Amino acid sequence: MNLPWSNRKSLLGWLVALAVLATASQASAYTLKTLYSFCAKLNCADGQEPIGPLLMDPSGNLFGVTSFAGKGTVFELSPDDRGGWKERVLHNFCFCADGLNPLGHVIQDTAGNLYGTAMGDPENCSSSGVCGIVYELLPSEQRTKWKFKVVYRFCHDAPNCRQGAIPVSGLTYLGAASGVSYDGKSPLYVATNAGGANDGGAILELNPGEPRWRASVIHNSCCHSTPQANLFMDASGDIYGVNKLRIFELTPDIGKKHWTDVTLRKFCQPNNFVPCPKGAGAYPPMRDAGGSLLGVAGEGGNYGDHPDFNCQDLNHTGGCGVLYKLAGDGEKTKERVLYDFCSQDNCTDGAFPDPNLSMDSTGNIYGTARDGGANNCNFGCGVVFRWGKDGYHVLYNFCSESNCSDGAIPLGGVIADASGNLFGVTVTGGNNNNAGTVYELVP
Repeated sequence: MNLPWSNRKSLLGWLVALAVLATASQASAYTLKTLYSFCAKLNCADGQEPIGPLLMDPSGNLFGVTSFAGKGTVFELSPDDRGGWKERVLHNFCFCADGLNPLGHVIQDTAGNLYGTAMGDPENCSSSGVCGIVYELLPSEQRTKWKFKVVYRFCHDAPNCRQGAIPVSGLTYLGAASGVSYDGKSPLYVATNAGGANDGGAILELNPGEPRWRASVIHNSCCHSTPQANLFMDASGDIYGVNKLRIFELTPDIGKKHWTDVTLRKFCQPNNFVPCPKGAGAYPPMRDAGGSLLGVAGEGGNYGDHPDFNCQDLNHTGGCGVLYKLAGDGEKTKERVLYDFCSQDNCTDGAFPDPNLSMDSTGNIYGTARDGGANNCNFGCGVVFRWGKDGYHVLYNFCSESNCSDGAIPLGGVIADASGNLFGVTVTGGNNNNAGTVYELVP
């Protein structure tokens, strides 16, 4: 059959579109193992609602936090001799001097000590009672006990909280992006969404020391543009952050006495259901091997209006998020949308991506989306996905098991071991009171 050239072009376009649809709809390419279901102990003493991301130490132990009803835990999950996993709570937060609501991740130094941030500290806070802390957990020689230590209290010394209050990120450091353990003495960086010179939040440099850590503000925010989400520090020491208005880059001078603030991209501000086709509510990016920046916007995009799943029911942008790429330098940075979430019928490809992405040695990006998927949950199933040169793939659809015993609503992205197995958490689902899970995905 000979078709006119215009018809052949149309047919080719449809075939390409169908190929893209097939690529984006592949599901359950990995096998899920539930390593632990929370709330397995009386009164949920083992914690509930893990929020990720996880940390894996050189021995294969997993560390993370749970946050529920204003409290929370730091936990460890270790493989046992029978092929299972054993959970242990390293610290319980109590809404007192040790804070409450630990934030989403911990870091580890070369000695095996853990560090993290938490909100709260009502007993020592001179402001609203939710100033926040930085904590350290030190293991005993046999790792049978862990000592909890508050190493920094936000808003404790500076008048009017001029050094920031209420942390909204975990800690980062030079080398974190490559997976190198923290050395225990170099500066750490954290974002707050209150305090600072303009009471609009700040980004702090924390320097460990005795009897207390020292803090200095490297960036003050203002004008309803408080920092949000975790910071990313690249190999050259530049810091990337995000607020409601923009993605920004902070570059230090030689002596780190001054940090230059450059806007990389401004965001569409959803209002009265005005669409944001290139994304809104973006999160800090990460760098790929070619120097480009890759990240997600949790809202916006071109898709999301489906009979059984309408993104506009949950936000005003009309979309369910995008995966983006920024190329260029400084203010000349250009953006390209790599993938629109919820572009498949009823969002079987996932909706509302999590800010925490990871990348393998070949440049594939792995992440989670907290909603959507192939199991007709309406809202709250979620997926694990991969994006690379071969397109977008759903690796697992949550709620594939009865009563969502495999978990639902993945938060915190995934991390990988040396064999390519992926590890993450779900905030709900599991076998015990929908209290969440830790899972492994095996290729």
